[in-house]
Amino acid sequence: MKTDPGQDEIKTVRQTIFHYRMIEPGDRVVVAVSGGPDSVCLLDILFRLRHELKVELVVAHLDHGLRPDVDASETRFVGDLAESLSLPFVTRKTEAHLTLETASLEEKARDLRYAFLRSVKAEQAAQKIATGHTLDDQAETVLMRLIRGSGSSGLAGIPPVRNQTMIRPLIDLTRDAVREYLSAQGLSFLTDASNKDPTYLRNHIRLNLIPGLKAIQPNVVEHLGRTAELMRAEKTYLAQEAARWLARWTPAGKGRDVRFPLDQFKALPEAISRHVVRQALLAAGGTLRRVSLVHIEAVEHMADGEKPQTSLTLPNGVWAIRRYGILHFTTGKPGDPADYSQRIDGPGQWRVKGLGVVIRLEEVQGLAVSE
Repeated sequence: MKTDPGQDEIKTVRQTIFHYRMIEPGDRVVVAVSGGPDSVCLLDILFRLRHELKVELVVAHLDHGLRPDVDASETRFVGDLAESLSLPFVTRKTEAHLTLETASLEEKARDLRYAFLRSVKAEQAAQKIATGHTLDDQAETVLMRLIRGSGSSGLAGIPPVRNQTMIRPLIDLTRDAVREYLSAQGLSFLTDASNKDPTYLRNHIRLNLIPGLKAIQPNVVEHLGRTAELMRAEKTYLAQEAARWLARWTPAGKGRDVRFPLDQFKALPEAISRHVVRQALLAAGGTLRRVSLVHIEAVEHMADGEKPQTSLTLPNGVWAIRRYGILHFTTGKPGDPADYSQRIDGPGQWRVKGLGVVIRLEEVQGLAVSE
C-alpha cells in the first residue's frame, strides 16, 4: 500500500528523464496538453519536478476544429489549468479545415499538431517539446506496426527522445498508473469520445486486442515495451554501421542526391543493407513517413534483379534508380539514361559525373583475341 500517493509515478518519470537525458538544466519545455488524462498527468509531474530539473514550462494546446461543440470547452479547460499553475499558455486553432471524413485524418491531425508544437517551441525560444505518450501507447504502436508488416526498425516503436528535442517523459508509465496518479492527486481531465471509435486501428488494438492479450499474459504491455527497447538498441547499432558504410561509398557533397556502387551494396549483410536503404531514402526524401518494409524490400529486389537499368517510385517523391553498377536515390523523375554520355580519351583515372564514380583504364599488353 502506498504511503505517499503519486510518489511512485513521479519517481518513474524522474528516472526516465535522467536515463534518457531528456532535459538539461535551464531548458524551456513546451508541454503538449490536450486535456486528456495522459497530458494532464505529464503537466502535473513536470510542474512538481520543475525546480529539481531547473526548467521553465510552457503549456501548448491546439484546437483541431473537428468538434465545434467541445473544442472551445477543451481549450478553456487547458487554459484554466495553465493559469492555475501560473504557466504561460499558447493556443491556436488550425486553419486546415479538417473534418471527420477527411482521408488519413489521424495522420493529418498529427502532422498539424507537431507543426504547431514546433512553431511554439521557436516562438518561445524553447529547447524541448514534451508529449504524454505512455507505455501503453508504446505497446499499441508495436502491435500496429507488426500488423501492418513492419521490420525491426518499426518494432523499435516510439523513441523516448527524437532529434534531441521531442521528449516522452511518461514512456515508462502504464495508462493504469497514470489514472492512479490522477486519482491520488484529485486531478480532473477530459475524455475524448473519439478514443472509443474502433474504426481506427489504434483504438481497435487498445479496446479489443490488448485486453485479449492481457487475458493470456497480464504483463503484455510491459513485455511489448521491453521488445521496443531491445529493437531500438539493435536499430541504433545497425544504423551506425549503415552510416559508416554510406560515408565510405557515397560521393561527398551530393546533398539529397544519394548514390553508391551496386556490388558493394549487394555484399552487405541484409540487416545492414536495409538500414542503408532507409538512410538513403531519408536523405533523398527528407522523411521516412509512409516508408514501410515493403518499399525497402522492393529496392533490394531491384538491386538483386537482372535488369541493368530500372527504377522505382517510392514515398515522399523519391525515385530509386539502378543504372548498371550504381544505385541512385533522388527526387524528381529520372531522365533517360541514353541521354547521358561522357568522352574518355584514353588510359588514366576518370570521374564519371553522371554516375558519381571514378573509373581507371589501363592498357594491358600481350592479350590475344580469338575469332
